[in-house]
Amino acid sequence: MQLLPPCVVGPISELSTLIKVEGQIIGADVYVAVDGDFENPIAKGSAKYSSQEFFLKSGVVLTAGSKITAIQNKDGITSEPSPDPIIVQAIPDPLPVPAICSNLYAYPFVVGIDKLVTGTTANLLKTNSAMSPEINHTGCIGISIIGDGIASSIMPNETVFAFQSISMGAHSKSVESLPAEVPGMDPLPLPVINSPVECDRALLLSNVLDGARITVHREYNGNSSEFCSCYWGDSWYVTFDEPLRRDEILKIKQEFNKSPLPDEENKKLSSLWSEGVRVRGAESVSAPIVWGPICFGATSVLVSNCRPGAILTVKILMKNKDIVELGTWQAPPSGWCNVPLSKIPAGDYRQLFVTQTICKQTSDSNKIYIDDYPKKTDTPEIPGPLYACAGIVRVNKIVPGAKVTIYSEMLQAPIAQLRVYNDFADIKVCPNLIAKDSIWVEQSGCSDKKAKASKHVTVEVFDTELPEPEVEKVIHPFTNPIRVTNVVPGAQVHLWIDGHWLAKADATESSIDVHIPSMFILPTGLPTEKRITVRQLLCTRISEIKSDGVLVTTGNMKVHVNVLTDQGYYLYGNLCEFIITTTDVYDESSVDGDVYVDGVMVAKTNQSFKYKFDPNVGLPIGIVKANGYNDASIDWPRPLRLMEIKVSPTSVKKGDHCSIFVEAHDLWDSTKQVIGPVSIDGYVKGKTFSSILYSWPVTFPAAKSLITVEADDGSYQVADFYIKLVDPEVSPSKTGMLYLVLSDTAILNSTTVAINIGTDWLVEGTSFSNQGSGMKAEIAIPVPQGSAITIYCNLAFDVLGNLITPNGTIPGPIGVSLQGGWNIVWTGISKILNVQIRYIQESISFELIGTEQTV
Repeated sequence: MQLLPPCVVGPISELSTLIKVEGQIIGADVYVAVDGDFENPIAKGSAKYSSQEFFLKSGVVLTAGSKITAIQNKDGITSEPSPDPIIVQAIPDPLPVPAICSNLYAYPFVVGIDKLVTGTTANLLKTNSAMSPEINHTGCIGISIIGDGIASSIMPNETVFAFQSISMGAHSKSVESLPAEVPGMDPLPLPVINSPVECDRALLLSNVLDGARITVHREYNGNSSEFCSCYWGDSWYVTFDEPLRRDEILKIKQEFNKSPLPDEENKKLSSLWSEGVRVRGAESVSAPIVWGPICFGATSVLVSNCRPGAILTVKILMKNKDIVELGTWQAPPSGWCNVPLSKIPAGDYRQLFVTQTICKQTSDSNKIYIDDYPKKTDTPEIPGPLYACAGIVRVNKIVPGAKVTIYSEMLQAPIAQLRVYNDFADIKVCPNLIAKDSIWVEQSGCSDKKAKASKHVTVEVFDTELPEPEVEKVIHPFTNPIRVTNVVPGAQVHLWIDGHWLAKADATESSIDVHIPSMFILPTGLPTEKRITVRQLLCTRISEIKSDGVLVTTGNMKVHVNVLTDQGYYLYGNLCEFIITTTDVYDESSVDGDVYVDGVMVAKTNQSFKYKFDPNVGLPIGIVKANGYNDASIDWPRPLRLMEIKVSPTSVKKGDHCSIFVEAHDLWDSTKQVIGPVSIDGYVKGKTFSSILYSWPVTFPAAKSLITVEADDGSYQVADFYIKLVDPEVSPSKTGMLYLVLSDTAILNSTTVAINIGTDWLVEGTSFSNQGSGMKAEIAIPVPQGSAITIYCNLAFDVLGNLITPNGTIPGPIGVSLQGGWNIVWTGISKILNVQIRYIQESISFELIGTEQTV
């Protein structure tokens, strides 16, 4: 079994007397050395935990700039040294102001102080008395508050002061806490044990208050035991020597120190015992997650979703499907592992993955291709400004996957180093930034022969009154995070609700999103009609609360209905698909909720669902419910009803000039008429329930003509009907006579009559004598049956004898259709003529007397 190198945890300073190492296999021998000299280790020991501190040998004093690495040896196999050494920091002068990382509650068991120079003494003071000073070894420490009574307890509204010092008498300035408060929950919230699994060597916790003491009760096979641990700052797990066992029952409670108050008041300082949590079997564990990108020269890989104490084996899948093991490593308690890498074998299409083993159960992570990205990096940037006492630095222009290191000129060493998987990062530093120090950042990729360094930024002192931050938006019961503006970069921002502490965050810009821990959000959300106030802290300065804050109010949302059809509409009686989305009326942000139709939940917002609308019932009642918001009604787009149409006649002859009649009724209620326009072949020609006169073209090539009906109010789907077109029965042997009789009501000087039969023009009566009023002229023309006839009167001819129509074109046919298959079309200008038309078909004589027509 090849071993991966353990990871040395920084920061480390010239005052450090122990070194924290992570990732060693329990039972392995660990050696810590300066500048790779493992022949003369500065610390060593047998690993009892995968995260462990090893004291330096007597007489060892570290020197600024030295590089600290570690190796592990087990069963005769020795790992490579840590690929990312920790550089020893110099002792700054003056010492930086530390930070009180705990939210200070009254009667705590412990108060957390961080951003310390490792090896200094952490001091905590209250008015006229000092708590027990303790040496810090990792840059952060919890100072125990021991004893009963007012003298040793931290009382409500009392503040404490923290500073760091060294044996020669030098000390930093003091930082004052916010006033201690009694937790605003009665009883205290139940702590939560997050999904314990057999063989875990730590419990991952949530819902624990700063300064509380945690008591864990373990039951297995009739035996029970308890152990206690104090909780502060970011220490969201507790470790123990004996791994968890399958089906073991765990209970947990939290409490604060006894106060000099009546017993009834003391009860408020303790939670109930939680319900018993059964330890699951390891076969139920989900796989770890490997983060990318990973390049050939990577010295570490980030792995999340690790079980505390699990064995992680890093593997390479080669192009030929061979698997090469780089080595094994044991996960620390946190669940996030920055696993060091040994040399990655050469070759194309290599994929890295991690196998997690816990209680002999294994699971493989996702696979990440190893490539040359980031091959080279750009110059990173610290946007600034940087202020003294800030514990976090924003870095921009990062190439994802690059190794990023922040340096301090005063400390002659990095104050933070990690691999970043985004194009920017807010990176925590230790110790806090020091006034007049020069800070810069470097990043490097696979092919960078030298890391790219940013410009140096000098740390300034913010020497004016801190402004009061502002809550930027309307707050609803489930608003999370809360946006805060008017913030000084580097300040720590704190939120309160109704005077009780709610949340905090470190700012790197003038605005910040502050996330509220879930234990402060009730099932109904933040209480309405309570006010959110905000303060910021930087060094020894604390902003004042001058405004009334922002009221928590029930929100209002806007509902959006998306119809998932190509047409964009839907029909009664059909199964239709929808997506309902909701947005906040104030800022248009998305709101998650539940969709109800007629009282039944059918979907979540942003989730598709299908529903059939009954045409015999009105639209259903649609409601969206969302936590922290008033219910919102769904305004359904009105579905379209269906109509049934009837056309009479159902067939016509081509060339006929005849009427059709179109009826339309509701499909589900035949007594309901649908009134609307009727189109023939795309052109509106009339309305339903009225006679529509139409000339069916002789030359129309199709065997049917499209009849389309729409509803006037648009509430129905468009309905279609095809009327059958029949070719006319034309007999060339049949010829009739057309008699055109013109009579003028006034004296005519001359009249010209042009008659078109098919495509042939006949010009008759080129001159009518002035015969006086009431005289008639008659023209008789033989016409084959089925011919189309157009008659023009009083038309002009040019000098060559060509017909000139009134508007330059031959008008389209309009008029009446006569028996025998002839179409007679009237057109022209000038006169009101009384027209008689007679024609004889075979031996049958028929006469039509036309009404007065404008010709």
